[in-house]
Amino acid sequence: MKVVNRHHHRGQWPAHTFYVGRPDRIAREEIARGALDATLFGNPFTVKEHGDKALVLYKRHLWNAAKDSRGILLALTCLPPDAILVCSCAPRPCHGEVIVALWTWLFRKRRRFAALDRRCRWPEKS
Repeated sequence: MKVVNRHHHRGQWPAHTFYVGRPDRIAREEIARGALDATLFGNPFTVKEHGDKALVLYKRHLWNAAKDSRGILLALTCLPPDAILVCSCAPRPCHGEVIVALWTWLFRKRRRFAALDRRCRWPEKS
């Protein structure tokens, strides 16, 4: 799993590409035409408003959401190992890295999430 900047990409997005940024106009257009999958993982904490604490706040937000929301937990466990997370902030410090860290932690505990895993059907890579 890796995090990439959507502004540095040219051409078509490969399979298993998930947009994790806030839905601005361009992202909404790419999601609408099927170029990117929509996400539950956008960071509600902006650097402009929260400064360096934005990532810390997001980490707490995501971990709490994963504990409290089966939808977030399912979305995390359904991310395939070769997922490409797309955001506008990478390679600067990015909430995508927080998503990868939580996903990695969950899959170390994978036996506990086997029931959720069975709901996921990842398409074969084309």
